[in-house]
Amino acid sequence: APPQQSAALTPPMPAPAQHNPPRPTALEDAARRFVFEFQTGWSRPDLDVPSFLSARYADQVDYYGKPTPAATIIKLKVAYADRWPVRSYKPQADTLTTICDAASRRCVVTGLNDWEVAAPARDIHSSGTSRFSLTLDMSSTPPRILAESSETLTRQVARTDTTAPQLTSTEPPRPSPSLEERARRFVDRKSVV
Repeated sequence: APPQQSAALTPPMPAPAQHNPPRPTALEDAARRFVFEFQTGWSRPDLDVPSFLSARYADQVDYYGKPTPAATIIKLKVAYADRWPVRSYKPQADTLTTICDAASRRCVVTGLNDWEVAAPARDIHSSGTSRFSLTLDMSSTPPRILAESSETLTRQVARTDTTAPQLTSTEPPRPSPSLEERARRFVDRKSVV
């Protein structure tokens, strides 16, 4: 006799749920826009660094985990811009995460940033990717940076002149101090004095 079929049928599989991420709020959009504008501005070769930065940093900033006056950060970044006069910073849009508190108008933007810097006079070029975090006070115009940190994930260093012996490296950052390390040392020195 042929096998008997079960009268109960297996219910059809439900369609997969559509996952539509929530649309960013206007505050989140403004915070993301600030990050792109800040990085684009910092990349400009004709940038008046002190004016640009003083308009965008709060008077006191949690800078790489230490309370730091904006004037100190600006000095560090002026020295960095002098050392690396050619700069290009580009946040990876698809890596950005923005969390805002509407009541305080504060936002935290994190993500990855591709960067390239060059010092033609020193015949050197460096590029890489960093993970960054910025905490912003969105109640001012332009918004003000309340906290900043980053971590270099990859770095390549090479001579610009292709006829010179190359210094190319794809290893993790060398012992030469990065901007973050110099900032920490500078802040540590100031807190000891």
